[in-house]
Amino acid sequence: MIEHLKKAGFSDEEIINAFQFRAGGYCKNGKRSYSFGSSKNPETFWGEIHFNAKGELYKIIPGNQLANEKSQVDFVKSTLSDINGNHGHLIRHRILYSQKPLKGKFQWKDNFRIKPCLNNLQIGKGLAWGIDDFGLLDTNKHLGPPFPLILEVRTKRSPNSLIETNRYLEALDLYEWLLKLLIPHIQGSPVSRSGQPKWMLLQKENTPEYHLAYEGFNAHESELERGDSFSTSSIPDAPRYKGETEYYNHLWGNGNEIELHTEMEKYLEAFEGLTGESKENFTRSLFWFNSGLRLYSQEELSLIPFAIAIECLLPNPSREICKTCKKPTADGPTKLFNEFLKEHLLLPKNIDHLKKSIYPKRSNMVHGRFALTADQGFFSIDKFTESEIVFESFIRRSLIHWLINGTCEQ
Repeated sequence: MIEHLKKAGFSDEEIINAFQFRAGGYCKNGKRSYSFGSSKNPETFWGEIHFNAKGELYKIIPGNQLANEKSQVDFVKSTLSDINGNHGHLIRHRILYSQKPLKGKFQWKDNFRIKPCLNNLQIGKGLAWGIDDFGLLDTNKHLGPPFPLILEVRTKRSPNSLIETNRYLEALDLYEWLLKLLIPHIQGSPVSRSGQPKWMLLQKENTPEYHLAYEGFNAHESELERGDSFSTSSIPDAPRYKGETEYYNHLWGNGNEIELHTEMEKYLEAFEGLTGESKENFTRSLFWFNSGLRLYSQEELSLIPFAIAIECLLPNPSREICKTCKKPTADGPTKLFNEFLKEHLLLPKNIDHLKKSIYPKRSNMVHGRFALTADQGFFSIDKFTESEIVFESFIRRSLIHWLINGTCEQ
């Protein structure tokens, strides 16, 4: 059975989705083993799937529904149609937040689009508390920051609802991560998706009150796409950056809206051009960079996922050992990390030395020599003197440089 599925080019995830969709669910029946349907009911039992210690699917025991060669071949054909068939497209959205408002739209082919939330009918301001402390210009203070914007993705439909749902959720995640790398203003979706209420300080009739409330924001229904393609919009295109300094060196102190890099399409083309292991590793790197950005309240700890974002793109060190000295013959992880930064993080001479401090600080954090916010306080000037915002900028620039110029030699 597994030979049929692997020969057809199915991934482990697609195989699991196919079994789960037909069985209506699954249950764990042993260590790294799952049943799809009940073995006590021949009409609902599709089989068992087993995983090895690495989490890889390595064995399928067909159930009653797949007991003969014909039923297995039909299962493969049906699943191929679910995955590769032309069943139309759909558009799904997610709300992201940004430090500056997005006032224009940007669309990348038929893959995704970002646009502002223009309909403010649902946004109240009578309960707002504390926002008067912001000296904001060119906007009503109750609208942000953070400012909401809409990310829309277009993906293929499938008769298999699990495949269809996974497709658009993966697309939403991927383009959120990519946009957070390429556009420094974007903060992403809400950090907490637990669905649990939080205590909020609100103002009622000029009196502060504490209320249990849910964190959330959604666009007005009039702003959401209902068809299977992006409709024509009267919203103007987002402006491009015209400053004198390099886009990723700019501090963005001025300006009242998001400006895009003049070569935004070049970066997206570069990402789309990645294949195989390079694309897989860069996607993992995006995940870890995104994780680092989410640790905004403990910026020192963000250095760990930022460093992992770099490590995802490093070649695997050789495990070959010298027969004489019994030491590895290849470069170790520290040298590989520093060589990566040397190639992909180009800094002015007066701050070039800072790149050498990233890996030692990462090691100190990982190995428990100091965690600062946890055990020493984050104003320990002899331990952590550089701003973590600087490290975020360094990692961002090195990942983008690798995307345009690098290769992944594994």
